[in-house]
Amino acid sequence: MDKPQIKQRVYVRSFEPIGDKGATVLILGTMPSKKSLSEGEYYANRQNVFWRLMGELFGAVPDMEYGHRQSILAAKGVAIWDVVRKCRRRGSSDSNIENESIIFNDFNLFFHRSPEIRNVFFNGANAEKYYEKNIRPNLAEKHNLIRYEILPSTSPANAHMNFREKLKRWLAVKAAADSASLQSGIAASTNLERIGIIKAEQVTHPRPQS
Repeated sequence: MDKPQIKQRVYVRSFEPIGDKGATVLILGTMPSKKSLSEGEYYANRQNVFWRLMGELFGAVPDMEYGHRQSILAAKGVAIWDVVRKCRRRGSSDSNIENESIIFNDFNLFFHRSPEIRNVFFNGANAEKYYEKNIRPNLAEKHNLIRYEILPSTSPANAHMNFREKLKRWLAVKAAADSASLQSGIAASTNLERIGIIKAEQVTHPRPQS
C-alpha cells in the first residue's frame, strides 16, 4: 500500500528594497502577493492600485517599464520594502501567513544604510501590526525619530474604499517626500552660502606669508 503523500509547505521570500541610501520615505507592505512573486515585481497584480497611486503622486504610471518606475520613485526619495523576509503562506492573503514561520527583514541594517529615512508609511494595517510587535521594539535608539503612518491597503481585497478615497490618504506620501526634498535643498543652499562666505573671507583676509 502506497504511503500517503505529505504536501510540503514551501516558504515564500520577499524582494530586496527599491530605493537608494538617500531615500527619505519608506513604504512598507507585508509580503509580496503570489502574482508579484511570479512576476518578480512589487505590486504586479493589476487589480492592486499601488502603481496607479504612484502614477498620480509621482508620475510612475503602471504602463511604464518596471525599472523606469523604480527609478522615478528613487529620484523622489521613495523606497519600497516589506516587513516580512520569508514565511509560509497559502495564496496571497496576509491572513494566510503562518505566524510561527515568519522571519522578518533587518530594519536596523536598512535604516543604517538609509539614514535619511524620516517617514514610514504602512500599506495596510497588517504591515503595521507585524512591524509594531516585532520590529519597532528592537530598533536602535538612533532610529526613534522616524514618523509612522498607516495608509489604506492598495490591495483589491480592500474594496470598501474607492480609488479617490485612497488617493486622498496617500497624498501624505508625496507631502513627506516633497518636504524632505525642500529641506534638503535649503540645507544644500545654506552650505553653499557658508562655503561662499569662507572663500570670500579668505580672499579679503589672506593668510600671511611665512
